[in-house]
Amino acid sequence: MKIAGIFLAAGSSKRMGVNKLSLPFHTSTIGNTSLSHALLSQLHTIIVVHRPNDDLFWMNKSDKRVHFVSCIRAEKGQAYSLKCGVQEAIHQQVNAVVVLLADQPFVTSTMINHLMFTYSKQPFLSFIAPHFQGTMAPPILFAASMFPLLLSLEGDIGARKILKHRSDGLFLSYKEKKWLYDIDTKEAYEHVFRERRK
Repeated sequence: MKIAGIFLAAGSSKRMGVNKLSLPFHTSTIGNTSLSHALLSQLHTIIVVHRPNDDLFWMNKSDKRVHFVSCIRAEKGQAYSLKCGVQEAIHQQVNAVVVLLADQPFVTSTMINHLMFTYSKQPFLSFIAPHFQGTMAPPILFAASMFPLLLSLEGDIGARKILKHRSDGLFLSYKEKKWLYDIDTKEAYEHVFRERRK
């Protein structure tokens, strides 16, 4: 079974005010830490979706599994970045994708592998999505049967909205919000460092 990661790294970081993916995190950066976890997983390939002319200076890893996709319509919203990734996944003829956010450095390879393992045992599922206290968050696995629906998204609407009322998938409950935490504001970034000092 061939499963690709769609690593969304084409955001504008407007809420942060600076390129959030380049901010220090542990011994690396937010973006590179997130990507490193994906590379440690069993994903067949990782499709990194980025903005045109982005030099990706926050990355310090290269791997033959990484495929870069420049999304010229990324500024129009997350849906367009996702569609760029899905189009590449279709080209690669994968069975499913795991949508990953570049600003989620707490998402581990173990979490990604668990999604993949669960799908391998239940390949009839259309999606597998983690949630914390009823709130859904990436990483989310989508079967290839969901690709047409993902390609129909518009604007800044992510994939979560289309899953709310579907019954053909599986929701995995997480006990700690931290694992699904995305760092997209200065307050969120400062909160992470306050927690580390406790």
